[in-house]
Amino acid sequence: MKEGLVAGVVAIFLGMLAIFIGWTIIGGLGLGIPALLLAMRSYRKGHRLLGVFGIIFSCVGIIEGLAIAGIVGFLSILTMPTRIEVTTTPTVKAETFKWKLLWEKRLNDTAYQIKVSPNGKFVSVKAGRQLLVFSRDGNISYNVDDGITFVTKLISISDEGESWILRSQFQKGSTELAIVKNGKAIWVVDLWKILTFPAHVSSIAISQDGEYVVALDGGWIHFSRRENNSLVILWKFKPIETLPKIAISGDNRYICISGIKWVALLDKQGKLIWEKDFSLYGAHWSPPYFISNSNLIGISSGTNDLVLIIDLEGQLIRKIRLKDDVSSPIVVNNLIIGVTRINGTKVLRVYDWEGKPIYTFKTKGNDIIAIASSLDGKYIAVSDNALRVYFLEKED
Repeated sequence: MKEGLVAGVVAIFLGMLAIFIGWTIIGGLGLGIPALLLAMRSYRKGHRLLGVFGIIFSCVGIIEGLAIAGIVGFLSILTMPTRIEVTTTPTVKAETFKWKLLWEKRLNDTAYQIKVSPNGKFVSVKAGRQLLVFSRDGNISYNVDDGITFVTKLISISDEGESWILRSQFQKGSTELAIVKNGKAIWVVDLWKILTFPAHVSSIAISQDGEYVVALDGGWIHFSRRENNSLVILWKFKPIETLPKIAISGDNRYICISGIKWVALLDKQGKLIWEKDFSLYGAHWSPPYFISNSNLIGISSGTNDLVLIIDLEGQLIRKIRLKDDVSSPIVVNNLIIGVTRINGTKVLRVYDWEGKPIYTFKTKGNDIIAIASSLDGKYIAVSDNALRVYFLEKED
């Protein structure tokens, strides 16, 4: 009888305690269940009144704990992040891709800037004060080194082997935009006569056909058309951020601007189509890449290993999390080309649009300086700290 009395009293105490702290789930269930067992034991030992009260209190505590558990579970389902599913872009199979080395050249200086023509027929290299252009077979098309002209920026190279450069003329004290072909400047414009601060042009892009030039100058983006021996400014646009990067679509219909947080798209007439803050996903966005086989734009974050694929309406199509810590990624047709570090050595790596590495290339040096690719990613150029340039071709 005494055992039943003690069990009943303890059951009532635990049951009441379970009611008071039942909102913790553990309190309601952890105290309510032992209280119920003790109450039933007290009831069987003859202390029916204590047993009944113990059963009531313990059941209330258990029900309270179960209710709280159900509410927490329901809320966790509601707040669970939704995964972005994309079916519009095919996934590249890793085993279908391999690049072969077409040629390797040793230079007299480090190639800090390198460009590949959209069709992959030419490679333009700025090494020290030299500007060299190689054809696809590795022959030197031309070499410029006159001691008077100093190439400050290699902008691009056309499908015909024309290198677009920014250069400083020390004798004239000017900053020029020039087209160099076969070792000679075939078109030159003094930017001091057109722009406000040409010596501080931080971002510039040339259309694939060489007809249009987009340059950031004095916080304004200038869209110009090449006419004879001059540039005619068609319109200006003031971006939200001060130092954005610029790209022109292959058909010249769109201009994309990327900055620290914002990405914007304009049409050929300078009309803003959309302007969006993508800082939710990352920051310090790379130069945008118009993807040639679709109406998509690729950008990568400088703060994490994330690549975003956006359509021309500004909608996020795909988030790609790269498997490595990648710098300088280039986004092309279903591929991402970048530089990562393996065992302390920088290597070139190609990734599919799932973020998985599908190809790795190690140079003779331990540091990769610059990379570039053709528009479709079939041809890739690499320079390293061993004063070498490598040219790769994707095998069919």
